[in-house]
Amino acid sequence: MMNALLVADYHEYKIDEKTLREAIGGKSVDLIISCGDVPYDTLRKLKERFYDAPMYAVHGNHCPSAPFPEPIVDLHLNVVKKGTLLISGFEGTLRYKESGNYLYNDIDVEQLMGRMPPVDVMISHAPPRGIHDGEDFAHIGFEYFRNYIDEKKPRFWIHGHSHIKNAVTPINDTFVVSVYGFKFVRLETASPEPKAYEI
Repeated sequence: MMNALLVADYHEYKIDEKTLREAIGGKSVDLIISCGDVPYDTLRKLKERFYDAPMYAVHGNHCPSAPFPEPIVDLHLNVVKKGTLLISGFEGTLRYKESGNYLYNDIDVEQLMGRMPPVDVMISHAPPRGIHDGEDFAHIGFEYFRNYIDEKKPRFWIHGHSHIKNAVTPINDTFVVSVYGFKFVRLETASPEPKAYEI
């Protein structure tokens, strides 16, 4: 089991220490995960604050086109192992405008993710379609994410973008977690016998 500090859609360049302390609640942090739309400088400051914890991230639709600075690991279509956990990710959102960074349509996502192996934790910026969707087209999730959940059964699917705080929705064997700002969760490997999960 791993203690993870999650962050998404936090557009401030200064870390709110009070909010951060409340999210962590005095617990240790084993890894940091960004679900996108967090300034690179803010990610650097988080890494300095928790220097022993590796940081993994995906880009959001408001992120710059530049790659993440080292030592941040880009999870997009990349599978990494942390302890017993296999973690992967997918960047960006549904293409809701003509141009911009990290925009995809459903066919793109299916082609890119079709051969991805099962993992324990999937990180994305956009939500799975029909789970934590926003009210406008720009904040609707990807259809193939639901297919991946049904077929590969990750233990957790963690996303940002929707601006929904503290939502955890169980879908069969998977817990879909929405992040807005900071959030602390305990991550565990996928189980053939799903059980209740509490944040």
